[in-house]
Amino acid sequence: MSGIVLDLILAALLLFFLWRGYSKGFVLTLCGLLAVFVALIGGSILADALGSTTAALFNALPNTAFGQNAGIVSMTKVVNKWCVAVGAFVLMISGFCPKLGAIFSTIPAPVLGGAIISVFSMILINGIKMIAKAGFSERNILVLGVTFALGMGLASDAAAVAQLPAVLRFIFSDSVAATCIVAIVMNLVFPMKDAEDIEKAKKAMMDV
Repeated sequence: MSGIVLDLILAALLLFFLWRGYSKGFVLTLCGLLAVFVALIGGSILADALGSTTAALFNALPNTAFGQNAGIVSMTKVVNKWCVAVGAFVLMISGFCPKLGAIFSTIPAPVLGGAIISVFSMILINGIKMIAKAGFSERNILVLGVTFALGMGLASDAAAVAQLPAVLRFIFSDSVAATCIVAIVMNLVFPMKDAEDIEKAKKAMMDV
């Protein structure tokens, strides 16, 4: 039993750090969209970490930043903190008041589907823009290709990870976590050595 508990703890810790990287990328995207200071990253990661720590007290997994918000901001250009706070408050109240939550459930599926298509398409385009800024060198193409192939492929086929230890099976069952891990490993195996590529990568991440 202790071995199983240890595996779950390690998996949760790894997911915690992966989601922090996910949150950093999300905030960088928002900084680029809104031309705000990248210094906001520290505060956002701290808030995210506190939220995940609180979630652990209630036996929940680490929180995520919900990257679809980047698509919403890209379309509406609304990022006022009071608007965000009101939205969070409404969601909290809905959790404690099922009747209020039921009102939101009456939104037709086609309406939600149309919103989701537009939101996630904006996320995709913004991601492509960041990749394009970093440049398509031979090294970058190799890292991108292997990352997407393994990261998404392993998560989509359970048989591919069936022989891995339980903790790795749990992690690689999620496409986001699997892609993050493969991307980190690929960048360690094939580090950037060309000064021009390094400068482009920095500009892609910090150019606001």
